[in-house]
Amino acid sequence: MRIVKEIEFEAKTEKEAFDKVRQRLGSDGVILSIQTVKVPFFLPFLKKTKLVVRAGIVEEEKKPSDSSVDRELERKQIEVFKALLEFKGNLGGKEKIRGRTLEELAENVEDEVEIALSQPSSGSKGGRDPFPPKKQESSLRLKEVLEGEIPTSVLSHIFGEALEEDVPISLWMNREKEGFFMSKGEGSLMEALGGRKIMIVGPTGVGKTTTIAKIAALAIQEGLPVVLLSSDNYRVAAVEQIRTYARVLNVPLEVINTGSELVPILRNYPEESLFIMDTAGHGFRESDRLSHIKGVYEHFVPDKVHIAVSATMKFQDVKLAFESVRTHVAIDGVILTKVDETQMPSSLLWVPKFMGVPLSFVTTGQNVPRDIHVASCDFVTSCFLAGVNSVV
Repeated sequence: MRIVKEIEFEAKTEKEAFDKVRQRLGSDGVILSIQTVKVPFFLPFLKKTKLVVRAGIVEEEKKPSDSSVDRELERKQIEVFKALLEFKGNLGGKEKIRGRTLEELAENVEDEVEIALSQPSSGSKGGRDPFPPKKQESSLRLKEVLEGEIPTSVLSHIFGEALEEDVPISLWMNREKEGFFMSKGEGSLMEALGGRKIMIVGPTGVGKTTTIAKIAALAIQEGLPVVLLSSDNYRVAAVEQIRTYARVLNVPLEVINTGSELVPILRNYPEESLFIMDTAGHGFRESDRLSHIKGVYEHFVPDKVHIAVSATMKFQDVKLAFESVRTHVAIDGVILTKVDETQMPSSLLWVPKFMGVPLSFVTTGQNVPRDIHVASCDFVTSCFLAGVNSVV
């Protein structure tokens, strides 16, 4: 990757910076960095700020076809397809992905790569699900595992009679499953997505881009044509990350600057394609980025919008994340990420209940596509109890 036509300028807001990049560099321009600088003023307490912006056009450097980078790409592709084969379980030798059988894909892999792939990758936990089947629940009750996780007043508001009854977790979950999950069945990808035009939003650092790659991999497994879209051109790393996933999964990627660019792009692909839109991560007060997301939303007109939040986030942070997004776009589903990074995943219960938005997916690690699960009653209950039993 190399940067060409790099420019630097000043702007008052991120929106102004974004507009200037488009005017001076065209649709291929991306923001490389934004630095906030205080402007001297004769009244110290009224100091103003300005943004110093670096922008440029990012081009991918051409590499020889036999380069080590290309071999690494092939290795990753085979690893993904092998994971898909493992997911499918009973696939026959004629099962095809992108017109090639999995066996044909594997034939071209070097012996040493095959050996490497047979070893558990870092963080894969030996290929096992980090959450085993639920253990005996005994006296585990809703109240005892939620107290201390969220404010007491909120507890009563969310769970009400269930707290007074002191019901077991599994019983409560079975009562609440209607409207608690996007998928009405037990693991339907398309039900969990809610349509073929999907938009993923959420705060910075919750794992949106990796989650999108996992969803795309599952869709490929089901034979769906996938198109990845990204409107996150504030960070070069974000574009490069999703571009890498697109190459590994062998699916097209379209990077846009404004929502108005979407209409002609969408016409280039079959209507039955699954379009997944990645968006810029944002803080609670970054109105410029949220306005940009709203502009993309209005032109994309998604079937469903899913907000990604981390299971490690505090109650107030999750609340603010929802409130900031809801002022700009509607939220249809919740993707709860990083459940493997907390020992007490109570957010599996209170996030959909308190926010009034059903769970669509749960992610439990970094591996693509293994560590994502369509949210269902059985999985969430097992996942939650496994976390609780590890600390009680």
